[in-house]
Amino acid sequence: MSGARTMSTLALVFNILITISGIAGYIGLIVSLVLASQAVRKTVNCSAYPEDEPYFNILNVNAASYAQCAAACRAGITAMEAFCRCVPHPAVRALCWGVTLYAGTPSIAMCTGFCANNF
Repeated sequence: MSGARTMSTLALVFNILITISGIAGYIGLIVSLVLASQAVRKTVNCSAYPEDEPYFNILNVNAASYAQCAAACRAGITAMEAFCRCVPHPAVRALCWGVTLYAGTPSIAMCTGFCANNF
C-alpha cells in the first residue's frame, strides 16, 4: 500500500514540475518576443536614412506634418514606409501602414487624403 502511495506522490510531483516548467517556458517566450520587439524599434532611426535616397529630406524626427506626409506620398512607397516608421501614435501609424501597403498599389489620392485627415 505504501508503495502505491509513494508512486502516486511522485507522479503528482512530476506533473507539478512539468506544469511549472511549461509555464516558465511560455513566460520566457513572451519576454524574449517583447525584448526582440523593443530591439527592432530601437534600430529604426527616423533621421538616419541614406542621403542619396529621394526621401532623405522629407522626414523631420521631431514632428510628422501634413507637408512631410504629402511629400512622402509623392515620393512613393519606400518614402511612405520610412514616414510610417516615424509616426509616433500607434493608431495613426497603423493607418499609415494600411494606406502605404493597400493592395500593393500606390494611390497618391488615398495617401494625401490620409495625410489631410491625420496631420
